[in-house]
Amino acid sequence: MKTIKTKIVISFSLAVTLIVGLIGGLVSWELEKSISHQAEMLNEDLILQTESVLQGHNRILLTFLDDIRENVRRHTKDISESDIVIHNLESQLINSLTKLLQQSCENSSMDFAVIYDTEGKFQASFPKDPDVIQAENHFNSWNPGKKILAILKKEESEILNVVSRHNAEFLRAFGLGERDMAGKGGIILASLGTILNDFGDPLGVCVTGKLLNGFHKPLIQLHSATGNAGIFYLDTIPLAHAGFKQNDKEGVNVPDIQISADYMTKIYQTDESPTINTVMEIAGKSYVTASSAIKSSDGEKIGIAWVGIPLEALRVRKTILAGSIATKHSLQKWIIGCGIVSLIIFGIVTLFIAARIERPIRNVISGLSDAVLKLTSASAQISATSEQLAEGTSEQAAASQETSVSLNEMAGASKETTKLTRGSGQLMHDNIKKSVKTVMSLVDLTEKIALIEKDSGQIGQIIKVIDGIAFQTNLLALNAAVEAARAGDAGSGFAIVAHEVRNLSTEVADAAKNTQNLLDTTLKRIAESAVSVKVMNSDFEGIVKSATVMGDKTTAITEATKALARNIEMINRGVAEMGKVIWQNAANAEEFACASQELKAQAEQLEHYVKALAAMVGGADN
Repeated sequence: MKTIKTKIVISFSLAVTLIVGLIGGLVSWELEKSISHQAEMLNEDLILQTESVLQGHNRILLTFLDDIRENVRRHTKDISESDIVIHNLESQLINSLTKLLQQSCENSSMDFAVIYDTEGKFQASFPKDPDVIQAENHFNSWNPGKKILAILKKEESEILNVVSRHNAEFLRAFGLGERDMAGKGGIILASLGTILNDFGDPLGVCVTGKLLNGFHKPLIQLHSATGNAGIFYLDTIPLAHAGFKQNDKEGVNVPDIQISADYMTKIYQTDESPTINTVMEIAGKSYVTASSAIKSSDGEKIGIAWVGIPLEALRVRKTILAGSIATKHSLQKWIIGCGIVSLIIFGIVTLFIAARIERPIRNVISGLSDAVLKLTSASAQISATSEQLAEGTSEQAAASQETSVSLNEMAGASKETTKLTRGSGQLMHDNIKKSVKTVMSLVDLTEKIALIEKDSGQIGQIIKVIDGIAFQTNLLALNAAVEAARAGDAGSGFAIVAHEVRNLSTEVADAAKNTQNLLDTTLKRIAESAVSVKVMNSDFEGIVKSATVMGDKTTAITEATKALARNIEMINRGVAEMGKVIWQNAANAEEFACASQELKAQAEQLEHYVKALAAMVGGADN
């Protein structure tokens, strides 16, 4: 059975463990929630800032295209105004003109250069050996071509910058078919310039251009400068790209960077802002992107300039979460450590409190144990005395019955003596002898009554002892109740025991009081019987004296006999009353014996309660 101290220590330990665990869990949950929220906010802010930066990079990319267009314009102007080109064109030195175009394109990184005459007929080109018919048809059906020919006829010098979309046939016609990766054509940045001789006469038209298909250089420059990936799209088809792991060297195609038609439509249909920001999945990663449309010279949206940075490159969220998780783990360790220290401190305090509670309970148990021992001993003694009193009272009742029988016989003899007084001297003598015997019996009865009075006095003393024990038990019960009240909930069980002991002491006191009342009544009646016996003794002495001098005085004997008969009748009545009192005394003695047995049982029950209380506190003496 667990003691009160053990139960208190276990309860306090469990409570502290639960509280520390609950606090630690709540703190960890709230900290993790706050960390995640802050990391998310910072991450969103970083994405917004990154989107703003990407818009600038996208504008830079478009600026690169403008620079390319300007380079194409300069290159076209240089060829159109070159004296060597003019001389070769006038002299129809086609081979020299072709070599000159090749050298110029290679020096300026142009993808193609073509010279037409004033009628739009093919003269020379780089790359060499194009499809002349296709080249002429495309030029003459091309709006910028028509426009430059019209300017040439006016003998005016002009350079036209053109951004246009061309199909696969156009690329193949000029020997650029290998640059058409998807068979959808491409985007060309071109310039058209008039060629005039020194006299201002028109000689032809020079067309030079740069194809965006496979033109990775500006994207690589952007990636080197900013770390961002870049892509040029023809609608949804990637033409050039840089900044992807698969793109280890210029010109390597990455098949999974194609965008969706919905995304293209979103870019093409957006007029509010030239740049669209979004987070999208491309090349197997999530990118924060900025995209803008590439417009042709006539305002048609024909492509997309795309700039993006991998979302994983924004390591702020991961860094914050990693640092915060480390902080959370450190805080959890501190909480666990504080919890262990708190548990130890609470355990020590609990042991101290339990000891303070247990000490007065042990003192009460010790006092109750002593009281129980005394009460048990007293109840045993009372029980033994009650049995002796019951036996003595029974003997007195038997003697009283015998005395009553003797008195009845004596009364009959007295009446017979009255009738035979005159002639029965011998009978008178016998009657005197019987009277002497009766006197001796009365003397004996008187002695027994004296013994009864003496025993009654001893019974009174015993009752006083019982009453004193009951009073002490009541005081102990009151003290125990006070100590139990001080102990609080831990002493509630002992308070019940103290209450039962108090009730038991009250019952014992009441029983002792009732017994004392019965004993007082019995003593009173015994005293009255003693007076009657003394009177009867005195009368019998007179009878004996009268019988000795009666001799010849029959009349006096007769009168004395009558008086004797009356006295015997009175004695008989007194003895009868004394017998009733004695029987009542015997019944009271039996009741007293039963009460003493009940007191003994209550003492044993009180001893059981004390043992149970001692077991609760542990280590107490039983």
